[in-house]
Amino acid sequence: MTYDNALSKILLEMHKGKALTNREEDELRFYFSLMYGMGFDEGRLQRSHRKPVCRIDKTGKINRIFDSAVVAARVSGVPPSNIYDAVAGKQHTAAGFYWRYARKNEI
Repeated sequence: MTYDNALSKILLEMHKGKALTNREEDELRFYFSLMYGMGFDEGRLQRSHRKPVCRIDKTGKINRIFDSAVVAARVSGVPPSNIYDAVAGKQHTAAGFYWRYARKNEI
């Protein structure tokens, strides 16, 4: 089931044909995009590519830890390749932050 089909099906079931406001629809689209970014697909949580990453601010402090680069990219509004490149050292920053994989004691 594709993302758009799943979203349409859930919206119809939730609102039984009632119209949503633009804001409600935008919020639902955002949350569903986060779910799919985290690996929710047809009721299964896929754990591939789930290596936690740290978002670090300009002062060097960890701002937030994400479950994966894909989730971080969706929240930050950049392509996942930007996060992967920043973690690998191919570029200095992504979305205005430094990035690295989380250590075991940080998770």
